[in-house]
Amino acid sequence: MIRHNQKVFKPEFVPVPFCYAVRRPGHAPDGSLAIEIGSREDGNSTGVCGEGEGQPVYTHVARIPSEAAMSFAINASTRVSFTGERRLHALVAQQFGGEACAPPILTAPLSLVARARQFSSFLLMVGKMGSCDSFEPAAAIILQNKDELTIPLLLDQLPTPAAFRDAIHSLSPEQQRFARAFRDMQLSSSVFGILVIQLKPQLEKVLGQHMLLPHRPWRLCCCPCRPLPRRPWLPHRPSLRLQ
Repeated sequence: MIRHNQKVFKPEFVPVPFCYAVRRPGHAPDGSLAIEIGSREDGNSTGVCGEGEGQPVYTHVARIPSEAAMSFAINASTRVSFTGERRLHALVAQQFGGEACAPPILTAPLSLVARARQFSSFLLMVGKMGSCDSFEPAAAIILQNKDELTIPLLLDQLPTPAAFRDAIHSLSPEQQRFARAFRDMQLSSSVFGILVIQLKPQLEKVLGQHMLLPHRPWRLCCCPCRPLPRRPWLPHRPSLRLQ
């Protein structure tokens, strides 16, 4: 289908691999983020006739203008606003009758794979979209210094509106109302969200200096027994020690 999509769609609508570099303009990448096709637990390959394992999936991408800031809550009284690039992805899994091997998207598990480069770090948050301007995180992790994280994604197939109407046609009115309410609840929280927050720009604002030197490991030292010489550009703040 990859070659067929290149002929059917215009260049700006052709599905592209879900694989992105975590980077700032003018800087080296801090890591990468991708959704890849995994393998079964028994170790057997689940690609198309044994191919496609470990490859990123192809998705339709729509770039959303980031004029207004979005936000997420970290507790009952505090919300954090953020801006940046926003993309909406749609994955279409085709299956044709009489195929000897089913498409890997329908048989193999999908995994969210995040990798951090050496001397780099970023914050990865996963959750769902609450509205057009809110993100509801469910989990978060800091990846640093060659960390690699793999999160299996469990997908549930929802019936089409026509198939749903045919399935509830023989139910009582009360059961139909309950089924419609349950389907509305499923559709309202079915948009999976991923948020990447780069830590170095935030640390530069806190420390009041620019980390334009070559990438080296660093740490904050607040130990009173072995203080470091105070720098003129960093008064009354935790000293910065390079290893």
